[in-house]
Amino acid sequence: MGYWPSKIACCCNVVQQVGFGTIGCIITGQMITAVNGGKLSLAVGCVIAALCIGLIATFGIEYVNKLERFGYIPQAIVMFVLIGSAGKNFDTSAVSIGDSGTINANRASFFALIFASIIGFTAISADFYVYYPKDYPKWITFASTWSGIWVSVIFANIVGVGIATGVPNIPAWNDAYNISSGALIYECFSGLGGFGGFCVVILALGSITNNAPCSYSAALTIQVLGRWANKVPRWFWCILITAVEVSLIYTIPFHLSVILIQAP
Repeated sequence: MGYWPSKIACCCNVVQQVGFGTIGCIITGQMITAVNGGKLSLAVGCVIAALCIGLIATFGIEYVNKLERFGYIPQAIVMFVLIGSAGKNFDTSAVSIGDSGTINANRASFFALIFASIIGFTAISADFYVYYPKDYPKWITFASTWSGIWVSVIFANIVGVGIATGVPNIPAWNDAYNISSGALIYECFSGLGGFGGFCVVILALGSITNNAPCSYSAALTIQVLGRWANKVPRWFWCILITAVEVSLIYTIPFHLSVILIQAP
């Protein structure tokens, strides 16, 4: 791309990772608030999530790698618990509504939404693969990356679609959905009592570990913008990114979290 054009790609990557991290903070904050029974405000929950993400990213690749290596295990277990708790309310007989053009457009929009949520990992992959041995088999790198991203995304979204089919039919789910996505997730575990709240906390921690690599890579990307940026320690950029995410959550004019909650 060349020296100057590459800076455009760097800026786009920083915006993408910060945006992804901000949305992750909001979803995490919603879950924390739901578990707390609404006693903790959404803004405070989002700030807690942002600080945790920034703290992990500041520690560096070693800690990020350790979390990512084992963090998926409790997440997978909780997802199966979620299926067991809420699966009976999934409406597998639900049909698509609208004419063929509307249905196809909705499907394309859903695919674009899912694709956009994971395409950001393409930009940050090199920040982690650079630590691999030079003789590491390429097919293992490809297979582990592809399966690690797509299998988890497809599985999680199938569960999400199942929950969505139950929202119109279960009044408690519909009421929770009108509050936030985090409240809906919490309601799906309602039959498990305190253990259900524990499961929601595990999912919230999973959102934090998912976003930590993004903040870490965004800081590295900023250092590529020029010699002046490279002279500034990476931890400083991680702190700055965290501050930006908090400001987007807490002070943006139209309140970003409310926009996301009310989005169709």
